[in-house]
Amino acid sequence: MFAIEREVLVEVDARALADTDLLTESEVERLALIDVDSLTDILAEIEALARVDSLANMLAESDSLVEVDSLTDVLAEIEALSNANSSASILAEVEVLVEADWLALTEAD
Repeated sequence: MFAIEREVLVEVDARALADTDLLTESEVERLALIDVDSLTDILAEIEALARVDSLANMLAESDSLVEVDSLTDVLAEIEALSNANSSASILAEVEVLVEADWLALTEAD
């Protein structure tokens, strides 16, 4: 009688171990799926951040180009004004010299 009980206990233990193995396998599979989902989420976040960085860089480059264009325009205007002022001053100096020469010639006559 003890032998039969012992066989039943062994069989029950074997089934319990098999159930435990199945539970362990399903838990491992569940954790693996969670890990895959987590990795997918992480990759999606990384991709989104990379896109944001790319857009930020593109905007920064665009802003820089606009600033450079603006600065180039401002420098061109300054240079034009400077040239105009230089031309005006040169003309004024030439007029003064011409008048001085004319006066000198008039006095000499």
